[in-house]
Amino acid sequence: MSFQEKRSVVSLISTVLISVGYLSYMFQRAQEGGGTTDDGRFWAAVILIFIPVFIVGNVILHIVFSIINTLVTREQEPTITDEFDKLVELKATRNFYHIFMAGFLLSLVTLVAGLPSYVMFLVVIAAVVVAAVMQDISQLFYYRRGV
Repeated sequence: MSFQEKRSVVSLISTVLISVGYLSYMFQRAQEGGGTTDDGRFWAAVILIFIPVFIVGNVILHIVFSIINTLVTREQEPTITDEFDKLVELKATRNFYHIFMAGFLLSLVTLVAGLPSYVMFLVVIAAVVVAAVMQDISQLFYYRRGV
């Protein structure tokens, strides 16, 4: 397994762990506060806090992965990215944006359908998580099968 494939697997695992951990904590807080209320400020805060938690958590886990990988395999992280790496990243990012935009449009449909506003926030959160997971899976797929 190449370094890029290992990095994609670690990114996938960290995305799932961070998302499940943070969102379960926030949903527990929502339940303690009287259930899933229609408080837009709470759900907006959940999303705004999720972004830096997600980024910082991924950075920390990638640093730990790089250190452990270097100690175990005695190989350094490649410092040069070639055309294939850039193409894989671009295609995986494209997949992320397509899934996120579909989720965002679905969240708007929930508002038009007359559902409570917290449903819209839940759909946006789910769209971000699913899109991030799909980006990691896409990178792994493209590194394995080619572009």
